Amino acid sequence: MNEQSESKVTLPWAVGAIVLTFPLLLIFMYFRKPSNGRAAWFCAAAIFLASRFRWELSRKPWFWPSIAAISLIHLPLILFFPWNAEWVPSFLVFPFVLVDFFLVLILIHRVEKHMAHKRAIRK
Repeated sequence: MNEQSESKVTLPWAVGAIVLTFPLLLIFMYFRKPSNGRAAWFCAAAIFLASRFRWELSRKPWFWPSIAAISLIHLPLILFFPWNAEWVPSFLVFPFVLVDFFLVLILIHRVEKHMAHKRAIRK
């Protein structure tokens, strides 16, 4: 397998992301915040899949701190935004997840470009 095919987000990876991040929903349900739990679950899945999509960068020293920072950026959106069904109907959830996925990819790309530029300046 080449590096390009190893970083693909396949259906098994998508299902794995949903299953592995599902406990977030359960935790929020325990604390009687199921709507926030749904948001946390889907944001975590989007971050998980975006990380997998750019897996070739995972050995870079800046990658995991960037993923942690992106995750922290999501916290206020998850905790302080009203994610109930009246405000965000179920049929709109998937487009929000897609937008979040692409925004995470854009942030990773921006950090990658910044770090490459920084490295070029040092040389």
